[in-house]
Amino acid sequence: MRRFVWTGLLMLSTASAINIPLEGWTSITPTVWVSTGSACLLRETQHTKPFEPLATRLDADAFGRKLKAALEEQKMKEVTTEATSRLNQWAVMATYTMNSEGRGYFVTQVYLSENGKLRTITGSSRITSDDTCTFKMREFLRYGAY
Repeated sequence: MRRFVWTGLLMLSTASAINIPLEGWTSITPTVWVSTGSACLLRETQHTKPFEPLATRLDADAFGRKLKAALEEQKMKEVTTEATSRLNQWAVMATYTMNSEGRGYFVTQVYLSENGKLRTITGSSRITSDDTCTFKMREFLRYGAY
């Protein structure tokens, strides 16, 4: 059974649900977590799309460039991507802003491979939110999500 030190995410596979030891975070479902006051949300998605592990930083950088272009085509704003090292592979973290139902959101997503399938870990918060959960959530996604 997989265990993670710090996360709160949605699993769409038979993998175990993740525990999140962030103070004040609550599970909405066994796999979706929100911060105190619901200012931030973390979700993990296990996709069926094949996605080979990113073995090198060059692989991650190349995927990051393609991802940035795809997100910009979907009208996401202020898109950045960066390669981030994980235990046995590289991941790509994308940050961007988006609008949904007239509201603006900061979004941070980590893209990595699990058993040859795409897995994304997504954190979001309202742009108008000045809750400290946004910083903690982004730090987790940058360094701890795997």
